[in-house]
Amino acid sequence: MPPGVAPSAEPCQPVTNGLAIASLVLGIVGLATCHCLTAVPGVILGHIALSQIRRSAGGQTGRGLAVGGLVTGYISVGLGILIAVGYALFVVTMMASHRHHW
Repeated sequence: MPPGVAPSAEPCQPVTNGLAIASLVLGIVGLATCHCLTAVPGVILGHIALSQIRRSAGGQTGRGLAVGGLVTGYISVGLGILIAVGYALFVVTMMASHRHHW
């Protein structure tokens, strides 16, 4: 420690994991838009954030944010899949009905 600088009496405060914040933001955007392009990275970042938080031994917080990002991301991916399947069934049904009219 440099001379003249007193040691800090306060313990280091844990910091919030940035990937956990990004995961939640991407998950919410994915949920709001039903778009997997933001939800999938949100899920990936959520898993990475949980791993980093676990390994930090109390040095990082944000577990709830990461879990929130995972939940909203997985819901968004599920909704995106349901919408894609519904759209595909609609297209197939419309094509089949048009064939019978010719």
